[in-house]
Amino acid sequence: MKQLQKLASEELTGGYSGAEIVAICKDAALYAIAESDQRHEEEPTIAMLNILRSIKVTKRQITPEMLRFYDSFRSKKSFTSGPFLSY
Repeated sequence: MKQLQKLASEELTGGYSGAEIVAICKDAALYAIAESDQRHEEEPTIAMLNILRSIKVTKRQITPEMLRFYDSFRSKKSFTSGPFLSY
């Protein structure tokens, strides 16, 4: 459980978009498959090292400026009413 908490920490995955987290997981799986092939294992196991390796090479695409823009937009716009939600 501590590994899961570490992965969810701002330090490791903060600032990544959902799509980037998905890419990190897919890359980690590919690293695990490559390692299992080298060891002639039938089933790959994704280890924390695979995930950390993937995080290390994945660049964050969401900038702090983009986050500020979306926060500003969200605070100015009410999504609880409007033409898209009223019937």
